[in-house]
Order: sequence, then C-alpha cells, then structure tokens
Amino acid sequence: MNDSNPMHLLAVVGTMRSGSTLLDMLLGDAPTVFSGGELRTIWERGYLRDQPCSCGEPVQRCEFWSEVMARAFGSAGQPDPASCQVAEWQHTALRQRHTRQIARSVATDPDLADGPNLRDCRQTLLQLYQAIAPVSGRPWIVDSSKLGSDISLVDLVPALHTRVIHLIRDTRGVVHSWGRGHATPSSLRSVIPSRGPRQSTLNWLRLNASTGLALRSLGRGRSAVSATGTSPPIRSLNWVASQPSSGSL
Repeated sequence: MNDSNPMHLLAVVGTMRSGSTLLDMLLGDAPTVFSGGELRTIWERGYLRDQPCSCGEPVQRCEFWSEVMARAFGSAGQPDPASCQVAEWQHTALRQRHTRQIARSVATDPDLADGPNLRDCRQTLLQLYQAIAPVSGRPWIVDSSKLGSDISLVDLVPALHTRVIHLIRDTRGVVHSWGRGHATPSSLRSVIPSRGPRQSTLNWLRLNASTGLALRSLGRGRSAVSATGTSPPIRSLNWVASQPSSGSL
C-alpha cells in the first residue's frame, strides 16, 4: 500500500443485533463512503456458499465484486489466496476470542514475523480494502464485520487510517432481538436460530468486554457508542462527522 495515498477505514465492532447494518447503510449514503457490509464474509458466504450480493447476483457474478476481486487478487473466479484458505484462517486464527492475543502480537511484532497465518490474512484484508477504494470511487470504506480480531490485525498499518466505532446496544434490545430468531437476507434460505436471555447476555458481555480491552491496548482512538433503538447509528454519524481527517466525509 502507498503511504502517500492512504485509505480510510470505518470499522464497526461489537455484537450481532446491535444495529450495525443500519449504521453501515446510513454511512454509505455519504458520497465519499462505501458501505461494505461484513467484508470478512465475502470469501465464505460469497464464494464457498455462493450467496448473493445485495444487488441480487451471486458474488462471483456481481460486476462490482468481480472487478474488486480481480484487481485485488488477480482473478475474480479463482482469487489467490483461495477462498477456502481464507475461511480456514478466519476460523482458526481470527475468532473474536483471539482479539487480545492478536492485539498484543501486533503491538510487539508489527511485521508479524512469528505469525505467518496472521501476516497472510492481514495482507489479504489490505488487498481487499485497497481494491475497493478505486473501484467504488470512494476513499472511505465501512467494514461492519464487527469482530475486534480483524481490526486489531490491521489497525496499526500506517497506510490504512482506521477509525473504530464500538457499537454497544442496550443489552435488553439485543436479548429481545435474539429471542425472535432471524432470517438471513439470502432469499430467506436459512435462519439464524434464536438464543435465550442467559446466552445472549453472556455473549454480549464477553464480546464487548474483549473488544474494548483489545482496542484500548492498541492505544488508538475509537468511539464507544451506547444507545437504544435507532439512536446508535444516528449518534455514530454525528461522531464521525465531527472528527477531523485528511479524507473528509
């Protein structure tokens, strides 16, 4: 990546059912912001499961993502590294529970000389971000993957100016949402099962605590947004708009 032409990443972290999709879409209404959604899922859901893009086409036939993947990895149909390899990295080394460990590794060994899988996964993410900016024509990229592990991995890369929004929805709203279950947008082909109040609350506590600790250990600025209903995205937009940056929103 070229340090003289940095890109700007708005990373949304937190738990599922926190309003991150709505926040992502609202931010994407700005002319300089690309709403990327959960970008870490493009390999597993888009390529391995052949789920559709928001345009309705399968990711591998989507005009936008085909151009992005070809620019980033040399081929839209057979990206290098292979989708199965990236998915394996994500499942084995980039889980939420690895967030603090990754943050410590990056802080003590920025080049990740002792972590080849993490180094390769970081390079893959950076290549994806690097390709999205010119194809979309927008210098700001929103990644609402929500995992602190991904952000800990790329946060200290000088050429990637990262702003982190830690989205914290009232636990009562999260518990209520999990209790209803959730149909995925992929033509309603699958349903995420519901969770009970105890499991939802414990998951909310664990994920938000680990994310907060990891981000503080990086010593980088972030916005911790606590609210209910539709107010998390609105307050987050106000915060983002108030931040000075070389790449204006």
